[in-house]
Amino acid sequence: MDNGFFDLLDSRVTCRSFLPDPIPQDVMDDLMRAMCSAPSGGNFQNVSVIVVTDTEKKNVLSGMSRNQGFIAKAPANIVFCMDHRRQMRLSEFELAPKAQYVDTFDFLMGFVDASICAQTFLLAAEAKGLKCCFNGNVLQSSSRLSELLALPKYVVPVVMVTVGYPRTSNIKHMPKYGSDVMVHYNEYKDMEINDLYAAYSQKCGGEHFRLQPAKLDKVYATAQRLYGKEWADKCIAAIERQGYLSSLQYWLGCFYSDNAGNMNHGDYRAYYNNSGFSID
Repeated sequence: MDNGFFDLLDSRVTCRSFLPDPIPQDVMDDLMRAMCSAPSGGNFQNVSVIVVTDTEKKNVLSGMSRNQGFIAKAPANIVFCMDHRRQMRLSEFELAPKAQYVDTFDFLMGFVDASICAQTFLLAAEAKGLKCCFNGNVLQSSSRLSELLALPKYVVPVVMVTVGYPRTSNIKHMPKYGSDVMVHYNEYKDMEINDLYAAYSQKCGGEHFRLQPAKLDKVYATAQRLYGKEWADKCIAAIERQGYLSSLQYWLGCFYSDNAGNMNHGDYRAYYNNSGFSID
């Protein structure tokens, strides 16, 4: 028996409109207990969460997340962090042989463990009648986020989950790829491109964006930066022939192309290395 688990999965939707009502402490305690029960590498549980309910801090988090207002209005934002500090302190106290830096494997496992905790929290919240929204934008301001939350060395943010009671039950379900696209048996196999494109088109539901000079300029600048002028010219010519921006062309060429103020590769290397993670 699945005890309604698959019904819960089917009803799960990303919510971006929350009531300001606070989450009762007993409910939050249940969610945190569920989060702590999540599996982790070696059962080390190298994860900590910061529950942000302070109005001023929520406003700052909203600013770090493309000024999405629902982050400030929701009752709580949960920042899931990879935490090797706790184990480092215990190792020093007990004289266990732990290196004074976190290697690449532990770094990757920390991201996995924190993500599992976040998903466990989300499903528990859904079971309690709450709704959530995963947020990765804050990672583009990891250094500022660490200062905001007073994260010490060996503790870095992985993902944030905004949680609260939804303003409405009429929330749009976003289409998903099915197992025919995402599941491979025994080895990876590429789909025929026409089949893959049909699945992509069905998922996006024919999502199109009007051609506007500003959008075309942004797509062109992004394409030129990534692949050069010749490829950018071909990209814009194809867009003009079809008469609209497709879903991928818009989201990758316009929306997520604006990295102004965000951390770049060098910034991340410096940030993680300063935080005790050896990723050189």
